[in-house]
Amino acid sequence: MESVLIIFVILVLIIVVSRIINDKFLKISDNIALLIFSFCISIGFVLATKFNLIDEHFFIFSSLSKFRIDKILLEGVLCFMLFAGASNLQFSKLVSNFKSISVLSLLTTTINTGIYGLLFYGGAVLFNLPLNFITCILLGCIISPTDPIAATSILNKLGLPKGISSVIEGESLFN
Repeated sequence: MESVLIIFVILVLIIVVSRIINDKFLKISDNIALLIFSFCISIGFVLATKFNLIDEHFFIFSSLSKFRIDKILLEGVLCFMLFAGASNLQFSKLVSNFKSISVLSLLTTTINTGIYGLLFYGGAVLFNLPLNFITCILLGCIISPTDPIAATSILNKLGLPKGISSVIEGESLFN
């Protein structure tokens, strides 16, 4: 239990430091900044283990191996993220824009699935990976839907009219 608390404190510290650096120097969207900092920290851990600066069995790695990330994301985090995205959406605007939301949702997801599937398939052929076309299309299906939390955050910062905002929020929530 102690190692979980230490990991939690380290994660909160990393988030606070990344937020301070973003606010002072970078001034980019919080979601994008957190993603960039997470990626940099992950690369740092991979390089540190590669050059034997830290042991592979470092307490963070051994503690994280006990977590079931799929259960945490699907049963814990996803419901709160969808609730946060849907809590600001007005049902009357959703109903009035249902036709455009459903067309956008189906059309953009289908087109993006095809584009990402073809890109994955091209990458698999280029790097000689054993992925067939159907698997690449399925990977495209997983990646193509828009993130409702990021879409809502970006739309609020842009200050778009509520009609356009509700269509885009509804589309990303349906995806």
